[in-house]
Amino acid sequence: MITWDNFDDAIIGIGNRCGMPDVYVYSYEKMLTILMKEDNLTERDAIDYLEYNVLGAYVGEATPVIVRSIEPDERFELERQTEPYRTDKEDIN
Repeated sequence: MITWDNFDDAIIGIGNRCGMPDVYVYSYEKMLTILMKEDNLTERDAIDYLEYNVLGAYVGEATPVIVRSIEPDERFELERQTEPYRTDKEDIN
């Protein structure tokens, strides 16, 4: 599995995807903390670095996943904007 250099402490799990290789899952917040502590970056500079150099990188199907935590009010807003997913088992009538 592919890893992002210097971010081992930000790994929070392994992601499984149908028909694709497993990938490491990283915490966005932990990655920011690592950049701010180890590279002495401000939060804004750490965000810019992470967004451009890591989140902007695609290295194929094995590209690691980065998860951002959301606050309850953000979740409510996302749920409001998203249609529910229906499965074949659900009655759509």
